[in-house]
Amino acid sequence: MGDEFSNNSSGTKRENIMKFRLGIFKLIAAIISWHRKNLIISASIDLESETITIWFADFKWVRLGLEWFSNPNCGYCADFDDMEIIDNGNTLRLGEFEAASDCIRDVLDERRNS
Repeated sequence: MGDEFSNNSSGTKRENIMKFRLGIFKLIAAIISWHRKNLIISASIDLESETITIWFADFKWVRLGLEWFSNPNCGYCADFDDMEIIDNGNTLRLGEFEAASDCIRDVLDERRNS
């Protein structure tokens, strides 16, 4: 996979949750990184509640509605069956749709500051 984080899916139909996380070496590298607050280390999608929970390397997390990843103006639709953490944790890819980790982190910081 080159520089992309590994995609270890452990979701089941019974739980209706899909989980993705880093391999151990990439996880350690992210945790000790000086910009760990913006690196995604894990994400899970809960189709029943229509939410995605994203964890950062500083162990803070944010839960967003799936609609947050839908922007009809960008020309790409988020594909929640094809999720991957790429660009060394700087991007969450959902099919052809990509969300930068710093944009997602801004939502977390806004919520904590309000």
